[in-house]
Amino acid sequence: MPRCVASRRQLEDLQEAARTIQKEPWPEFPGLSVEGRRAINLALIAYAQLLYERLGPPGLAAEARLAVNRSVQDARYGTRESCLRRLDEVERALPLVTAAVGVAADVRERTDRLRAVVGWRSRDDVVPTPTTLPPASPGGANVLLDDYWDIYKVLLR
Repeated sequence: MPRCVASRRQLEDLQEAARTIQKEPWPEFPGLSVEGRRAINLALIAYAQLLYERLGPPGLAAEARLAVNRSVQDARYGTRESCLRRLDEVERALPLVTAAVGVAADVRERTDRLRAVVGWRSRDDVVPTPTTLPPASPGGANVLLDDYWDIYKVLLR
């Protein structure tokens, strides 16, 4: 039992450290123009949309998002059989995520479409207004609004 108490204390300490780190402001990128940071951010959003589209039909994108947002203690994935079915789906989807063929062209095309429709809060803002972003696919999620793939953590500021 003392090891459980020590482990729980260590987990709480690490969670507090993570919260402290997440509160720190992101460093500015003075070497990149507003347009350069916007272009990078739109390409990141386009790639997130591509991942969502590839994983959306079997529901894996939503499951991945939930898994990131849940603590280990709260994770419940059903029966053994349903977990094995989900593992089979993950195995079938893995080539869709890792396939590099056509990714650059798809991201470029999506980025161009995004650039034409997104809005910005100000002329110096480099993250698009989430509500102006179209869904990743028809009926799909707004990857920015729903913070898929923890996208806010990688967008340039």
